[in-house]
Amino acid sequence: MKIKFLIVFLFLMSSSFVFSAKYGKTDPDKLYSRALNFIEQERFFEAKKVLKAYTKSKPEDSYGWTLYAFSERKLGGLEKAKGLYEKALSLDADNKAALEYQGELFVELEMPTLAQANLEKLINLLKAHYDSRGVNLVKTANKWSFKTAPDLASMMQKEKVVQRKLSKAATETLAIIAYHQPVTRAEVEDIRGVHFSPGTLDVLLELEWVKPIGRKKTPGSPIIYGTTEKFLVYFGIENITDLPGLEELKSAGLLESRLPSNLDIKIPEEIDETQIDPLAEDDNLEDMIASNIDET
Repeated sequence: MKIKFLIVFLFLMSSSFVFSAKYGKTDPDKLYSRALNFIEQERFFEAKKVLKAYTKSKPEDSYGWTLYAFSERKLGGLEKAKGLYEKALSLDADNKAALEYQGELFVELEMPTLAQANLEKLINLLKAHYDSRGVNLVKTANKWSFKTAPDLASMMQKEKVVQRKLSKAATETLAIIAYHQPVTRAEVEDIRGVHFSPGTLDVLLELEWVKPIGRKKTPGSPIIYGTTEKFLVYFGIENITDLPGLEELKSAGLLESRLPSNLDIKIPEEIDETQIDPLAEDDNLEDMIASNIDET
């Protein structure tokens, strides 16, 4: 029995001596490269031996301890791996690999709070890494995603001019407002002969060609509408008094037969501000327009 024990002891000692002789004086970079090859081949026992020698030759390398811990973990030494990860992070608290693999170890050891803490550290490191880059890591609606950096957002946008054709109702309404301004909803309906459609006005308001300009000084103080500066710019006229008259529209072929028969095509005059009550500062235009349209 003593002879068998002696043989085993001598074998272990000789193995240790061979290992020391084999790796003790090897260049640390070669050791690291060899350990990576062993890990890729899932030969974790050999990787562990090499990394033990590597961490002795370069004890300040956090990533060497990280791989050492990884190999130990793969061999089932979870508690020892835990200590090795702590060693790696004591040398470099921002070691992403150590934080990730240690987090996986915490999951295996059923330590969800510590695993979550590692995940948050990793996200913060990743966020800081991308803060000065073309894409940023941002949190919206409790979810993380990559988005174009604000200072580069304009370069990533493509503007396209889309031609929009006004509907018959919108064309008629715009013509009535342009030539009869200031005009109320009821007056537009009277000229068109049909009920005013909310969607029609929405289109003209969205284009910023018409706007509420005040309230008419009559019972009920209805909202009155007029054209905007954007309307003048788009149609290339300086003032509403420069709108084309009946003969000009006919000669240009712009007077369509579909326009209301009682639309009075005359050159509008300058708006008489004395006949208009200005809108109050606390008037909500959207609510005003909606309520004005709903009234019949």
